[in-house]
Amino acid sequence: MVTPVAPEIDRALDHPDPREAVERVKDVVQRRLLAVHPSAYIVRTPFFNHTYVPNLLMRWKNGRGVAERRVYLRTSSDPILLANDVSLLEREQQPLVVPLGQVGQGPSWTRLDDIAGERQALVLDPFGLGSMPPHSTTRSPVALASDAIVEGGRGIMRQDQVEQFLASVDLGVGAAREGREAPTRAALTMLSRRTTPGVAHRLATFMAAMWQGSGRSMTDFPGDVPLRSSLDATSLNLLLSSEEIEDEDF
Repeated sequence: MVTPVAPEIDRALDHPDPREAVERVKDVVQRRLLAVHPSAYIVRTPFFNHTYVPNLLMRWKNGRGVAERRVYLRTSSDPILLANDVSLLEREQQPLVVPLGQVGQGPSWTRLDDIAGERQALVLDPFGLGSMPPHSTTRSPVALASDAIVEGGRGIMRQDQVEQFLASVDLGVGAAREGREAPTRAALTMLSRRTTPGVAHRLATFMAAMWQGSGRSMTDFPGDVPLRSSLDATSLNLLLSSEEIEDEDF
């Protein structure tokens, strides 16, 4: 379900007090991120549109540790300026950049997508953020895919990219459960392209478990998953709550 974010940001920016406008913009982005990933904890900094210092710091439990992602708000949605900004951010931080307007298309868009992908950064514009489904107590492949975007998405994701990613992962998980190769491979390719290696590996491990549960041999699985890989808590919960798998060996 698409819930527009851009109008909320525009209303926040219209406030006559610049400081209050900044806080209201942070309110909008923070509220939307937590609606998608409510188990996260978000800390605000006093900065806005800063080159190196994040505006928000998002943290969540990751196994026995804590993972984090730095969130940078950008007043410009020009892909050339965004590409320059992203190239200055640390690759290891896997930054999340939220421009306050829709990123335009064209050759500069492609360059930004390439740079963000290489820097392990996600550029998520307001339309992409608004198209991510809110958290639901009923976990689904779409919910796993949505978590993957927040925790490790990379490249540019506008509304069409978000919707394509969610649909591909949803279809791929269902295909893996049925042992169908082509849609499973397509989803794995999408994960590899659009998420950081750790997140892509986590979802691939889950799909491999579904593949094995279908009765297909792991030697036929259209992806590379180490034999000793394990599922995270969310993936395991989804696996256990899905339809019964009849393979007794599995």
